[in-house]
Amino acid sequence: MLAKAVDAKDHYQDDKTNELSKVAAAVAAKLEFEEDQVEALVLATKLRDIGKIGVPRQVLQKQGKLLPEELELLKQHPQMGEQILQEANKVKDLISAVLYHHERWDDKGYPEGLRGEEIPLMARIVGILDAYRAMRSDRPYRKALSIQDAIAELKEVAGSQFDPGLVKIIVEQLQGDAEQRLREAV
Repeated sequence: MLAKAVDAKDHYQDDKTNELSKVAAAVAAKLEFEEDQVEALVLATKLRDIGKIGVPRQVLQKQGKLLPEELELLKQHPQMGEQILQEANKVKDLISAVLYHHERWDDKGYPEGLRGEEIPLMARIVGILDAYRAMRSDRPYRKALSIQDAIAELKEVAGSQFDPGLVKIIVEQLQGDAEQRLREAV
C-alpha cells in the first residue's frame, strides 16, 4: 500500500519497480542474504522513495530546474521515509536502506555523507537500482537511456558514486535479464 501511495504521487515510479525488485532479490541471493534480509531488500527497493509522500507534487513534477529551496525539500525525502517507516519498525535494514540510498561510495551523497562500507549494504544496492531506474525513465529534461547506456553509466561511476563490487553483480544480473527478454521475444 505504501508503494502504491508513492506511485500515485511520483509519476516516475511505475511497473519497472517490480522488475527492479526481482533484480534486488537475485543480487541478495548471490550475496547469500538470509531470507529476512532478502525480503527487506525487495521491500526497500519498492519503498526507497516513500518519503516523497511528504514532498509537494508541484516540486516532484516540476518541468524546469528546481529552485534551491525546492531541491533542499526534495533532499529531505530519505529522512521523511525513515520517519514513516519508524512506525512499522519491523525491519531495521529496510529503514536504513530507505534513509541512506542516496549516499555515495565517495562520501558526496546525502543525508549524512557516509563513505564506502559505512553505507549499509542494502542502501548501496537500492541506490544503484534507483539510479538505474532513473536513467531508464523519461524525464522532462532528457529521454530515457537505453539498457546498454544505463549499464555503461553505472560502470563509469563504479568506485566513485557506487560500490564497484555491487555494480559488477547488478550489471551481470541486468545483462542476464535483458538477454532473457530477447530470447523470450524470439
